[in-house]
Amino acid sequence: MRRLRTPTARTRSSPRISAPRSAIRSPSASGSIENAAIEPPAEVAGLGAFLHALAAPALRLAAAPNPTRGVTSFSRTGIERAPLELFDLSGRRIASLAAGAAPGGTLWVWSGRDQDGRAVVPGLYFARVRGERQGLRFALVP
Repeated sequence: MRRLRTPTARTRSSPRISAPRSAIRSPSASGSIENAAIEPPAEVAGLGAFLHALAAPALRLAAAPNPTRGVTSFSRTGIERAPLELFDLSGRRIASLAAGAAPGGTLWVWSGRDQDGRAVVPGLYFARVRGERQGLRFALVP
């Protein structure tokens, strides 16, 4: 049976690459590989705040269910209680929802009706927390 060569297989013509012994760093007295030219983390100004910001949960808006046939819940992490605005594809605001508290975040509930209490026709809509740029697209289906 003929054996196939894979791209990762070493052939006779490929050179063997290895690092010279002088390029391999030995551990320092502390038992780790360190670069003396870099400041220790405790001395880097603002590093703690930067790392905490990275670890903070994202303020991402979510809709459930999406697509929906009726009542839709919007949620996100965070404590800011700004209204949620809903827009149709033409950019017209169809509803503005008051924020409510939820475990670990904010919750908005939409009944599927516009500001005048009329049922909204099926289609694509956009939701955005007032004062923010990032939004969410959701679908209302028949």
